[in-house]
Amino acid sequence: MFGEDKTASDDKVPTRTEIEDAEHGSSVQDEAIKKLGDVNVPAYEDILLSIDTKTAAGKVVFYLVNTCYSEDFLKETVGLH
Repeated sequence: MFGEDKTASDDKVPTRTEIEDAEHGSSVQDEAIKKLGDVNVPAYEDILLSIDTKTAAGKVVFYLVNTCYSEDFLKETVGLH
């Protein structure tokens, strides 16, 4: 999780269950999970906004990113699992 000697790239995207569980906790790990959950939505939006949908490839990429979610990883999740 976010912590000393780590970067955001070292962290995995938390699942919906992990975020919900962390909401009730106050440990360093819970705080890190909450922070990752908070920064996930803006990151997802930035990815979508950076795609050039005027091209055929851009339309495909937009579709893939916009539809890549599951029961555990909600729609606005950065990370293809």
